Amino acid sequence: MIQKPVLPKNWVAVGFSQDLEKGQINIVIIEELELVIWRDHKGQVHAWDNRCPHRGTRLSLGFVRGNQLACLYHGWQFGGDGQCVYTPSIPDSTPPKSLKAHIHRCVEFLGLIWVAPLDFEHKEIKGLKSHLRDSMDFQPVRSMIIHCSAENIFNRLASIPFPPSRIMSRRLRSISNMRLIRENESVFLWEDDENRTLASYQFREIQPGFVEFNCESEGTADVLLFALQKIDSQKTALHLLLAPENWSSDPISLKLAYAQWSKKLRNQLEQVF
Repeated sequence: MIQKPVLPKNWVAVGFSQDLEKGQINIVIIEELELVIWRDHKGQVHAWDNRCPHRGTRLSLGFVRGNQLACLYHGWQFGGDGQCVYTPSIPDSTPPKSLKAHIHRCVEFLGLIWVAPLDFEHKEIKGLKSHLRDSMDFQPVRSMIIHCSAENIFNRLASIPFPPSRIMSRRLRSISNMRLIRENESVFLWEDDENRTLASYQFREIQPGFVEFNCESEGTADVLLFALQKIDSQKTALHLLLAPENWSSDPISLKLAYAQWSKKLRNQLEQVF
């Protein structure tokens, strides 16, 4: 008997808040379970199984009408709690309570959309905040799909240091000619044609699939957060957040520089396994 995929018992980041506008619908997959993520016109975000309880049609094929999600097949509309509230074929009737979409917990934190099972005991995601410094100003860098298992990515991330922001803000251009030399277990030397910069790193797991990478270099401290979304056994979505100690005078270019570096990161992760 084929076992139905289920959500893991923890919070999973599935994308950036800025990428889901009011009235927009997205599809995400967590451990082979397909979900529909949608934002109502009040701005509230929702995460449900991508299946209409009536005929099994993908709800992602439908549309947002006000604060309800409408199935494309028969036009049934579901409120934010998943309950069917309107059926066009019998508009004057009240749909039975049994007509309800399978919903999950869904919140926004650190500019990310997070999903967890409805019965997950740690209902408040704010507990994660206690592991992060209040002064950190995290900004989204990018999301990307990596053709590699989440377990292998986690095991490999700590050995792939990221460039300090002082290097990136100084250059704000191609990093193709940067060289990296390991000094010891946690200290690396970054150098290019003009500069040499020492950097030390610390890597820790805040919760399953959510890791923090700290970089200290010449008096500055930068933090990268990696949120891993396991899609299946060989594919993972990786969501990157950056908090440099000091944003440069051109923060957009700084984020673009790290986005460029993340392409090299993806290549390294996919080539290893």
